[in-house]
This record gives sequence, C-alpha cells and structure tokens, in this order.
Amino acid sequence: MKMHLSGGKTFTVLAPGVSKENCYIRSIKMDGKPYDKTYITHEQIIKGGVLVFEMGDKPAIR
Repeated sequence: MKMHLSGGKTFTVLAPGVSKENCYIRSIKMDGKPYDKTYITHEQIIKGGVLVFEMGDKPAIR
C-alpha cells in the first residue's frame, strides 16, 4: 500500500510473501531498522517512509 502525502512524500506498507498460509508477522522494519512497537503514529506516517512486515507461517517466538 502506498500513501501519497503532501510535499511529495510517501508512506509505504509492504508485506512480501503474505498469503493465507503466511499470515503471521515475524518481524517489522521501519525505514530498514527493526521496529518493535505495535502501533505507528500519525507523525511517523506524515513524515513518510517504508514499513515492511516479514510474514511467515508460524508466529515469531520471543
């Protein structure tokens, strides 16, 4: 999903490999860095960036 924001910025959410089988989030990265929160803020969205979900067929073990 790509959101086009004011000032020519974009906020993109990717989940490569997501499927009926790969429905569990294994890890998340925001702009290439590990992201450990369960939320994103409005400020993060309007700043622009890329949020990537690594998906898998089993839940991540922590």
